[in-house]
Amino acid sequence: MSPRNMQGRTLTTAGAAGMVGGMSTWHVYLLRCADGTFYCGITNNLDRRLAQHNAGVASKYTRSRTPVRLEASAPVESKGEALRLELRVKRMRRERKADFLRSWGGQPAVLIMG
Repeated sequence: MSPRNMQGRTLTTAGAAGMVGGMSTWHVYLLRCADGTFYCGITNNLDRRLAQHNAGVASKYTRSRTPVRLEASAPVESKGEALRLELRVKRMRRERKADFLRSWGGQPAVLIMG
């Protein structure tokens, strides 16, 4: 029997998405919610996680604030680094968050304007 999450959906493992040379790539991402607020999180599959947020099954916070759009994301090498960066972003003032993630690590992070 497959493991299930709290909504009763079957949990699956990420396939090749998010894998670079056999190593998982993690992302710290910043969403802009429909009400104008930001949500920061981490994932190893950015496309899947964004779809989950917009479907209302990713977090309690974004569930009532859909649709959400990706404001910025930054790739990192490990889950631990992603968690530390997420905490750092969450402690920042709102107006600095997106710019900080876009410039993380000396490389421009992915930016999707919509």
